[in-house]
Parts: sequence; structure tokens; C-alpha cells
Amino acid sequence: MSIKQFIQDVTDFRKDYELNGPMVDNISPKEATERLRRFEDEFSVKHKFYLINKSGEDLFGLQNVKYPELEKTEAELKNLKKLYGLYTEVIDSIAQWKERTWADINANQLNEILE
Repeated sequence: MSIKQFIQDVTDFRKDYELNGPMVDNISPKEATERLRRFEDEFSVKHKFYLINKSGEDLFGLQNVKYPELEKTEAELKNLKKLYGLYTEVIDSIAQWKERTWADINANQLNEILE
């Protein structure tokens, strides 16, 4: 793939991300989490190609091509991963709490869990 093709690929990826990504309005957190995983996988492939190109540019003393759309997407994906990771952790914790009876929990366990 040439640099021109990669630039277009990154632009197309960003457009798809904006139209169908995890930040689209009116989708459930579960759907957003699934979309996040999909776009993280796609981003990973593009980022690896970017790093290979950057290494080649550095090796031959060429000016590094900038990909602001790729950088912006990377930052958003990192933040969304933290957000939805926290969301998933809270949902899982609530599900675990629903399975317990109050008689099964002593005060020390409750303090540890809350901390």
C-alpha cells in the first residue's frame, strides 16, 4: 500500500468511525462497547502500518507524514476504552451484588468492596 492509499484509508476509517463508531447518538452502552472493540481492532492494523512507515521515514531521513485523524481517533479510543471499561466493571459488580444475600456479607467484606 502506498502512502497516498494509506492517507485515503485513514480518512475513510475516520469517516466510518464518526458515522458508525462507539460515540454515535442513541445506541446502548453494550452496542457502543461492541463497536469500540471493532474499531480498536481496525485501528490497531492501521497504527502498525503507520509505525512501519514512520520507521522507514526515520531510516531514510525523510520528513514524517502526519496523520491527525489517526492521532485523534487513537486518543478517543483510549478514553472510550477507559469509560466503557469502567461501565462494564460497574455492571458486573451490580450483577454480583444481586446474587448475594445480605446475610452472606460481613462488615469487613463490605468495607473492602466499597474501597
